[in-house]
Amino acid sequence: MPERRWVVFSTMFAAWSTIYMCRRSFTSSIPYLLQDSGFLTTENIGMISSCFATSYGVSKFLSSVLSDHTSATFMLSLCVGLSGLCCCLFPLAGSARLLCALWFVQGITQGLGWPACAKILREWYPRSQLGRWWSVLSSSGNASSALLPVLLAYFHSLAGWQFNFYVIGAVALAMSAVVLMIVKDAPESALNREQQLPLPATESSHQGPAGLLGVLYSFNVWLACALYALLAGVKGATGDWGQLYLMQEAHRPETIAAASITTMHIGGIFGNLSLGYLSDLIITRWPQAEQTKAPRAPALLGITILLTVALELFPLTVSEGSSHLWLSFLWFSTGFLVEGGISTVSLLTIGLVPDNQSGSAHGLASLVAQGGAFMAGWPFSRLVEGTSWKVAHQLLVVASATMVAISSYFMMLLFKGLPSHTTRKFD
Repeated sequence: MPERRWVVFSTMFAAWSTIYMCRRSFTSSIPYLLQDSGFLTTENIGMISSCFATSYGVSKFLSSVLSDHTSATFMLSLCVGLSGLCCCLFPLAGSARLLCALWFVQGITQGLGWPACAKILREWYPRSQLGRWWSVLSSSGNASSALLPVLLAYFHSLAGWQFNFYVIGAVALAMSAVVLMIVKDAPESALNREQQLPLPATESSHQGPAGLLGVLYSFNVWLACALYALLAGVKGATGDWGQLYLMQEAHRPETIAAASITTMHIGGIFGNLSLGYLSDLIITRWPQAEQTKAPRAPALLGITILLTVALELFPLTVSEGSSHLWLSFLWFSTGFLVEGGISTVSLLTIGLVPDNQSGSAHGLASLVAQGGAFMAGWPFSRLVEGTSWKVAHQLLVVASATMVAISSYFMMLLFKGLPSHTTRKFD
């Protein structure tokens, strides 16, 4: 059983990395598309990004419900395969409208991935181990994002930007078949018990509409959703446009700019793994915090304050004379804080509601977060074109300061010591 579990998890790790490569193939190719496509503008690029964000948010929300009624393995395989097909078709589209439509479909396809992974993880791992494996699987996306800009810069130098999409698409199509052959929805023992044991009350009660209605009436959940959306917007703006920003503002070659952005994704890996552990450690050292509605508020407040400082340093220190070491440090810090913040606010959102509403709360937060990702696409490109990169970065600072204010509100809930709706402990 443990060996089988390792095989399944390793395959899921590779599959989620591949899904993320398909997702990031477009944003990592932005400089090459603007330079070589002959018909794309910065505004077109922003519109394509926003189309993806819109469809991805809706798809992920609906897929969370769908995963309860269909095979998670089939969903995961379908996600990887269709994502690869979209990548293969991308170089064949000859207009911005076609690319918008294709990447809108890519967003729908990508939304199938994480709900399927989450369901498989819950079946294969006990609750006492779920948190750590959840974090490790999430970090696989950061790992592939870290490698992708450098790999695409190399492939582009060999055969042009079209080759980038063909290679990623081919890998994804092959991975789709591997997932079907290796991954199973649940261990055989669990499958055998499925027909004999009734669903626990916390699971069955989630199926009705009351779970979602209870979430929609919660002011605190909506505040957490707003915080998630702001983090997603900052992540999209710094990650998707960072390479172009360095090439235009700091006048760095594309390979150096790509290497700097890679450090952001490396920082995200460490942030995703370490800040979740840190928030758990705060709860362990301060047991009274677990009895409140927002036990992870101290970690979240520290993250948002540091993120505000890091974003303020961009317009103040990034120039043609900036050292590569300093630029790498800035992007590493931003990735560390943004990814760690997203993991922490996800756990915070789940902790604000009863167990039978946690799925709906996380689904709603993910949906609202795509609003922030949408704003980091076409609207952000319009802002940069109409003003400057410095103005755009100041807007990100304002967004981060707003996150500090929301985190302070959750700190107030912590100190009030209101009873928590949930007694679960996260690993």
